[in-house]
Amino acid sequence: GTGIAPFATLHAIKQDEATPISLSFTASYLSISYSSIAFDNLKFTMGATGYSIGAYIDGSINSTPTFKIQPNAGVAYISTKSELKDSYDNTITTENNTTVFNVGFALLFQTNSKTIFGIMPSLNIDKDSAYFSIQSGFVFIL
Repeated sequence: GTGIAPFATLHAIKQDEATPISLSFTASYLSISYSSIAFDNLKFTMGATGYSIGAYIDGSINSTPTFKIQPNAGVAYISTKSELKDSYDNTITTENNTTVFNVGFALLFQTNSKTIFGIMPSLNIDKDSAYFSIQSGFVFIL
């Protein structure tokens, strides 16, 4: 499968010497398509779309000038819609709306004065399950 999930984050409170934590709000769009040899042979298509909104608290510890560890906790509302379609346009659709609580930490590496690379493993808990996830990406400082 292939997925894309662009997101935007607003940092409402930024940690500094006087403020021990940061507070941020985030919104994301999700689009995933799935393919396989079996699906191709049957002329099936499958995909999902959705969005999430959330709030997160974090703080830096053990910082060096080019490396930070940031423990974090947050809550997010996630809404998804999945669709499976056969070659006759018969469609099965499922929708899922859930609230997820998560705890984790970010490993942030300052690669230059305007770019940070981050890896963030986390434990996510919703009403039906608990699961582990990992995210990575770049922060571009404007």
